[in-house]
Amino acid sequence: MRPKSILGTLLFAQFLFFSTKAQDTLVLQPDATSGKDAMIWRLSSTGTSHGDVNNANFGNIRDYQANEWTWSGVEGARKSLMDFDLSSFNAQTQIVSATLYLYGNPTSGDDGHSNLSGSNACLLQRITSPWNEQTVTWNTRPAVSTQNEVTIAATTSKYQDQVIDVTQLVQDMVNDPANSHGMMISLADTNHFRRVVYASSDHADPNRRPKLVIISSSNISLGETPVNVSYFPNPFKDHITISMGDGENHELRLLDMSGRAVREIHITSSDEVHINTSGLSPGTYILETYTPDKDINRFKVVKY
Repeated sequence: MRPKSILGTLLFAQFLFFSTKAQDTLVLQPDATSGKDAMIWRLSSTGTSHGDVNNANFGNIRDYQANEWTWSGVEGARKSLMDFDLSSFNAQTQIVSATLYLYGNPTSGDDGHSNLSGSNACLLQRITSPWNEQTVTWNTRPAVSTQNEVTIAATTSKYQDQVIDVTQLVQDMVNDPANSHGMMISLADTNHFRRVVYASSDHADPNRRPKLVIISSSNISLGETPVNVSYFPNPFKDHITISMGDGENHELRLLDMSGRAVREIHITSSDEVHINTSGLSPGTYILETYTPDKDINRFKVVKY
């Protein structure tokens, strides 16, 4: 006979409410295929060898740049757009931190950052209208919001990388996905002869492509959810056994109270799995099971 938990085998049981916070880390560093970024370019005259750049698309360029300069004696400007896939978040998600990594581009034809006429500090602003990487131009550029815009400090070297806190900007995007379509970079001071040149997702070196690291938090609640599951013993010491009786395949995770997964395993309806917990510290844990359809059940278990 199998040993029974202190609470007994749980079949369609009722659980007391319990709540904690789970934190997850998402790292996004897309390539040319999965990434979405583009440069837009304005010249005050189309009568140069560069042609009508105001209506030209630069969706496959290897630069992510902001530039106030003159080209063939004609003044102009460049800005860049990028959009990361945040569809895994919902409006209940709290962004604990979001960090954007931009890497200098030593292979650019524009010869790196320049502060020839003064500071090349930049603004990073939320894009609020849709745009297409392969069709966007200066004349069709999307709208932006100044709400929680981020200032990127001036560079001090030619190919300097930047690490940028964009936490509130990303939180705004998660809160309002319908009006959030990425970020636009532009120079804070529009006087000419200053620029920044970073690598885009089209860059040949995968380590130099823009990277966004997001740590998020969401509430975990244990409520009155009917389940068909047994687990024992509880409290447990060196192992805990779980079996499912609903005919579904399940993914199983054991979370500590910070939301970190300390054990992960796949379980089928016919399986009874024994999880080795001898290396875990005594305390309270969350046992989480979910199906391919994302039906989630969570239970509080205790190691002594």
